[in-house]
Amino acid sequence: MAKARKQNQSKLPASLSNQQAKAVIHEGRRVLVLAGAGAGKTRTLLEKIIFLIQEKQVKPREILAITFTKNAATEMIDRLIGAAEDRFDYLQKINEKDLSDTGKRKLRKDMLSRHKWIGRLTVRTFHSLCYSIMKTYGVKVFDNRFRILTDSSNGPEGMTRISAPENQYEIMHKILIKYCEDRDWLLRFKRYIID
Repeated sequence: MAKARKQNQSKLPASLSNQQAKAVIHEGRRVLVLAGAGAGKTRTLLEKIIFLIQEKQVKPREILAITFTKNAATEMIDRLIGAAEDRFDYLQKINEKDLSDTGKRKLRKDMLSRHKWIGRLTVRTFHSLCYSIMKTYGVKVFDNRFRILTDSSNGPEGMTRISAPENQYEIMHKILIKYCEDRDWLLRFKRYIID
């Protein structure tokens, strides 16, 4: 077992720290990586994905990577493309300040068509994954015309077209005004608040 671990570890980039390498080759069900900003958590995760595919023959479609922001998900895809290209040309191009968002999307799409395995990975934000699950598997429960309720009027990053036009406060305000038209409900509500 120790011999197999040393073999696996020798195939990892030398620039990984010992802790990062341990996380990458860890074979348990879970691994928790706690580190500060800029410590290399994303790099460790990306190396883990590459390790699973190359060394453990895990199919890309069986891998799910969840982030909290759209920018983090996009950065993960960009870094995977950069690793697949085995050079920094792509990362330099995609990070050019003169390149428009449309240009970046086109370049990313071209590279994903070149490296189809990256497109088979599921790299999503928490919000978009949950939305996708609800949209795909919630058809029997929901009418699939639902909107995402958010704290702000423009919704989570990249989800403005599927976000509700009102925020939570505005919806609660409308509901309270409507229910307060019923005198019995209003009295019960007042008693509830006072009690």
